[in-house]
Amino acid sequence: LIMNTKTTFIYTWKRCKIFLIATILLLMSGILLQIRFNKDDLFLFINHRHCLSVNNYLRYLTHLGDGLMMIAIAIAMTFFSYRNALTVAICYATTSIVAQIIKHILHAPRPIQYFKDKGISIQLIEGIKTHHWNSFPSGHTTTAFALGLIVSYCYCQRKPFFSNIGLLIIASLIGFSRIYLAQHFFEDVLGGASIGVIISFLTIYGLNKSQWFHKHWLNKGLIHQFKIRSNGK
Repeated sequence: LIMNTKTTFIYTWKRCKIFLIATILLLMSGILLQIRFNKDDLFLFINHRHCLSVNNYLRYLTHLGDGLMMIAIAIAMTFFSYRNALTVAICYATTSIVAQIIKHILHAPRPIQYFKDKGISIQLIEGIKTHHWNSFPSGHTTTAFALGLIVSYCYCQRKPFFSNIGLLIIASLIGFSRIYLAQHFFEDVLGGASIGVIISFLTIYGLNKSQWFHKHWLNKGLIHQFKIRSNGK
């Protein structure tokens, strides 16, 4: 069933509105912080408060924002729903393209390069490879918030409040880890979260307006195919 533009927008919004509203409120709070404090102060406040236990936790948590994680989830979803797997794959493609284009156009210095040019030393975590350029936006944060929105849209219809807030907390921690690990500034994380949510929402909205995306066979996954073959033997 193909819906008109307004109906499609409302349908897409309703399925992930808790995640969207919570993210908007979080971003508004972040923007207020960014207005109140400059990028140096926000970064250094976090950078000067490292501790070993948090170091060990965030060095692994940050990998949840890797593109490989998005690809792995898309592959896993093919076992249950081709439509959901395509949603993840296409949203990853659109958000990554937008983020990478902006990164390479701005070519902004990352914290290690930025503070090196100012003659200020920052704390680095042993074993973490620190990049020097293409700071804005944070790609890991883009992926984390894009995935949060997708999971909200696809799976969080039961007990939506707690599951959506859980997704937002995980995505926010991944964003925080990028600052903590000296890979990005606060503004990079805000930009990444905004791109991840906005582009993913528009992508899902566009998919919902496409006739091919509503093919019945996309409801199924590889498990369904395996069951058919097993029953046919």
